[in-house]
Amino acid sequence: MVGDRKTETGPGGEIILDNGTLAVTVNPARGGRLTSLVHRASGLELLWRHEGPEDWPRYGVPEAEADVQGWDECCPAIGPGPFPAGPWGGVHNPAQGEVFALPWQIGAVESDSVSLSVHGLRFPYQLERELSFIAPGTLGLRYRMVNHGAHPFPFIWSAHPLFTAPAGARIELPDGITEVLIDSSENGRLGDAYGTIAWPIARLTTGAELDLRQVVPGTNMANKLYVPAVTEGRCSLIRADGLTLSLSWDAEIIPSLGIWVDTRCAGEARIALEPCLGYPDLLAAAADWGRHAMLPAFGELRWEMALSVTRA
Repeated sequence: MVGDRKTETGPGGEIILDNGTLAVTVNPARGGRLTSLVHRASGLELLWRHEGPEDWPRYGVPEAEADVQGWDECCPAIGPGPFPAGPWGGVHNPAQGEVFALPWQIGAVESDSVSLSVHGLRFPYQLERELSFIAPGTLGLRYRMVNHGAHPFPFIWSAHPLFTAPAGARIELPDGITEVLIDSSENGRLGDAYGTIAWPIARLTTGAELDLRQVVPGTNMANKLYVPAVTEGRCSLIRADGLTLSLSWDAEIIPSLGIWVDTRCAGEARIALEPCLGYPDLLAAAADWGRHAMLPAFGELRWEMALSVTRA
């Protein structure tokens, strides 16, 4: 049973869910972004945020200029580029997708939950997300996506929670994962895009070995990796301060996992653990491989996941 639950509205229209263990702030007007996730007992902010105001509006900005912080949703694709085929063939998907850069509508607001939705601008879909506390230290996220068009709609969806990762943090994946797909890596250190590399001990193009689990801020790495087919829907970021952030989901419904590791800043890194429907970032590549998700004509899909925060 979750105690001390409350929902408040901030001065900028943001909605704050607080159950005494976690406090979550979501900004409907700014892409439905979770702008803050605070562990109450420690007072620690768990989402990475840059200093200064958010960049808005941001629809259609170049990928290098996209304002990426907090927890966004990426849909109907991640990387910028044209839709591959069908009635939307050639229509451009913006960097990070549409929903990251559109205002969301507020639905039901309860003492421990809030529902938001957003309509596509260039494509005929609606994405809904409900946030709710399902346990004292667990935030549940439930999704529904509807196709308002008369043609099946190919898409990619990815959660994009950007966690702070101080020195000594490590990424934990289920046993049995022995290699990952490279989507991109800083200066090609890990190898060519769409090649594979061993997990967790990888050999760089220089010949040196690197433990991909270990997070070392200030080492100038920026890598996007994928686990194409997960057998267990779970992963964790284990921090040296004793906090563990764990994501869980049904691997039969959400079959893939993206991993973004950015250690270009000293002090703390940025880590995104991204359960996803479809891979890689570019929808055109996913279509070539048959690895995108498909929304039936006038149909819908539902999925869900959870974030748990525990302390050793």
